[in-house]
Amino acid sequence: MPDERNEIEISLNTIEELFGEPGADPFDPQSRYVSGIDEIAQQLRLMPQRQPTQVVIRLPAEAMEPDLLAHTKAALGRYCAAKVRENQQAVDETRHQGRSDFISSLIIAGVVITLTAVVVYSNILGTLLSTALTYWVAIINWVVLWDPIWTFVYAWRPYRRERQLYDNLQAAELLIEAQA
Repeated sequence: MPDERNEIEISLNTIEELFGEPGADPFDPQSRYVSGIDEIAQQLRLMPQRQPTQVVIRLPAEAMEPDLLAHTKAALGRYCAAKVRENQQAVDETRHQGRSDFISSLIIAGVVITLTAVVVYSNILGTLLSTALTYWVAIINWVVLWDPIWTFVYAWRPYRRERQLYDNLQAAELLIEAQA
């Protein structure tokens, strides 16, 4: 099998467009609407994160400077490291919140079930109303537990994917070439 890797190519007018907020000007055909790093991330989101990545940045010949590759690689590394930390923090916060919410919802569900059991087994409401109450309590418990379970099990995963994306990008091979 040939060398499998993600390949991303972008063209910039200046290296500052890699991280800078673009001044989108629809009257300028060279104007950018997203920063270079956002364009790279958008493309990389559609590629396998387990494969190595090569990023090729094309610049006008007059924008080429000595040590441009080294400076850009260092800046990209710092940016990706910050994004990795940011997304790991979001993973940790979401999982912590999910655990906390899940424990609270279990307590609420336990109290509701206990109170329902007392009412049903004391036969205060009669068989028909007790059966209806049991079904309503099941629905209420489902509602109480749904969001905390979803948060604990799934909500942190998009942050983990973003962390993996920036890990991949940080390790990417970076090339800077002059546009022909």
